[in-house]
Amino acid sequence: MAKRKAKTRDAMKDEWDEVSGSSRSETARRGRQRGGASVAKITEISATSTKSFEDAISVGIERANRTLRNVRGAWIKEQQVRISGGEISEYQVNMLVTFVIDD
Repeated sequence: MAKRKAKTRDAMKDEWDEVSGSSRSETARRGRQRGGASVAKITEISATSTKSFEDAISVGIERANRTLRNVRGAWIKEQQVRISGGEISEYQVNMLVTFVIDD
């Protein structure tokens, strides 16, 4: 198994900015416009699907949006499969969901 190079905090922030469509300066500007920086919280969610990893992610995000307001993104922490009779029977994802806390 190949070792993955650990990402620096800045590299993860740059990756997040690409995904969210914002830049550090834009994020800071939005914070100043609101009179301060926003605060986000992260919660871990586990979701399953019998179809695919993508479907499990969609199921998890859909459920998070029913409970949480201001969901801004998710990081897929782990992916697992369950096997029954030599076949994949279920796909599972564990994800960290980020949402902005209301003022």
